[in-house]
Amino acid sequence: MNEAMSQPKMLSWTIKRTEMSVETVAERVGTKPEIVIEWIRGAKKPTFYHAKKLAKILSVSFGYFYLGGPPRDRLPIRDFRTLSSSKIIIEYKTHTYKWSQIV
Repeated sequence: MNEAMSQPKMLSWTIKRTEMSVETVAERVGTKPEIVIEWIRGAKKPTFYHAKKLAKILSVSFGYFYLGGPPRDRLPIRDFRTLSSSKIIIEYKTHTYKWSQIV
């Protein structure tokens, strides 16, 4: 069999990142959980077939398994609210409308 010379720590990182259990990953790949654990520990290597399936299941590029370590994944959370729009919302919430003004 053709073994993929992937990095065990990258496989571990991708599984943790997706928050899947080892059992779920094994079921979706079509193997036993014990074998996935051996891949994570580095005792065995997945075949190219299994590595490609893992990449698809874990939503990462196949090449991620060959990196030396996890890439930085820090994305800042943007806040698009502005002070002026929040002021409008506050004014809107505090203003009382009469039915004749609406119709």
